[in-house]
Amino acid sequence: MAFLHGNLQAYVVVALLLFATGLAIVLARRSLLVQFMGIELMLNAANLALLAAARWRGGDPQASVFYLFIIAVAA
Repeated sequence: MAFLHGNLQAYVVVALLLFATGLAIVLARRSLLVQFMGIELMLNAANLALLAAARWRGGDPQASVFYLFIIAVAA
């Protein structure tokens, strides 16, 4: 299996950086539109972490459904 612990850690680090960036945007900006963009970035970071963990566990199909639900809420 090509998806080992090192790759999972890389995806989690990227997701953490995206989430931290989105949180900083939400806390620093007053514009509602920019805050929504920060929230969208945080949701995408959560999606990345969810899909990486699901694939690491063997491709859980429930994660794909959950991913689509989060995308629908973000829209």
